[in-house]
Amino acid sequence: MTTSTDIYSVVRETLRANSLHNAGTLPPPRLHTIAMQIGQFLLDEQPTSATLMGRMLFQQGIGLKSLLAVVGAVQADYLRHGEQLRAIESYELLKVVIESFVEHQIAHVRSEHDRFRQTVGLLQRSLG
Repeated sequence: MTTSTDIYSVVRETLRANSLHNAGTLPPPRLHTIAMQIGQFLLDEQPTSATLMGRMLFQQGIGLKSLLAVVGAVQADYLRHGEQLRAIESYELLKVVIESFVEHQIAHVRSEHDRFRQTVGLLQRSLG
């Protein structure tokens, strides 16, 4: 049976191994805290909203590739320990986390694009 310590370790080591895929604003020491948050989210009987978790991870600078690596590592760990039901449950939770994460990522890119277009418009008006 996988213990909470195992899941925290799996998530933490996966985040460390994929740290190059995170935003430059995410300092490596924060990975431990984020691993604890993800581990707690997975182990809670009534976890916090997966949508909120996705937003929080995006805001903290986790990269999508890192998040996908965590999903794979958690699944592999549960399956290695014969916990098929836990693997399915965690996959369903993390799927919603990823969907939320991507929605926030898209919104951020759209916002940056709009800001860029406004800047270009201002430059064109000032030069024209």
